[in-house]
Amino acid sequence: MHRASFVTGLEGYPVNTVSSANEPLSIPVRSDSVLYKREKAVLGRLMFDQIHKIKNELYGRLAGGLLEVQYAGLDTEVGIPLLKGRIMAGLSGSLVKKREPDNPFQMKDNDVKKTYSTVFVNTRLNIPEYEISIDVKAGRFLAGDDGVRITVSKFINGVIIWAWYSVTDTSVFTDTYNSGYHDKGIGVSIPLRLFKGADSRTAYNYTLSPWTRDAAQDIERYNTLFDFIGRNTKIFLDKDKKKMY
Repeated sequence: MHRASFVTGLEGYPVNTVSSANEPLSIPVRSDSVLYKREKAVLGRLMFDQIHKIKNELYGRLAGGLLEVQYAGLDTEVGIPLLKGRIMAGLSGSLVKKREPDNPFQMKDNDVKKTYSTVFVNTRLNIPEYEISIDVKAGRFLAGDDGVRITVSKFINGVIIWAWYSVTDTSVFTDTYNSGYHDKGIGVSIPLRLFKGADSRTAYNYTLSPWTRDAAQDIERYNTLFDFIGRNTKIFLDKDKKKMY
């Protein structure tokens, strides 16, 4: 099984009052995001994304191009469901450059770093009895800080709500705002099918977290293997099958 997608996304803000008096910090992987959000129209993505299922339930994913509004480059991932899908395990990594805020096809030449890279060990514990999943991402984040992010998600009739908390080594930063900071936030994902009455993989995602910090930051992915596999494992299929009787 494989799936290949060419993804393009244009983000528009007809009424945009985003501004900030905060200056980008010592390694501004996200604290300069206001420079990108103040535009009324942004080319958010222009990328290729391919997922391939190999033998023994092993999945691979490769993405390249304009991956998100701030970064362009390559992103790759491998993952596998274990114990009928009770546990998912995988590895991921990315190599990206910062995009120019005012030119969607130009990369920044005078950035703090020429390139940014991430490397993670990813795990997910699925608890279908309570429709809860716990994700643990451990490794190196965008700014070069090593650490871990824990995310707890709850599935409610198609809607997913989640919260995360991160602990990383912030000694790579020279500013006082990132030093000792733990990234955290909450989010919700609402599937389009709730409104159109037909099946669709499209979902609206909303997150709430501080955007003036750089600790424990990662690129915003169009897709991840764990989410792609989703409920398509034996432990969830058996549970969902019982609802049909």
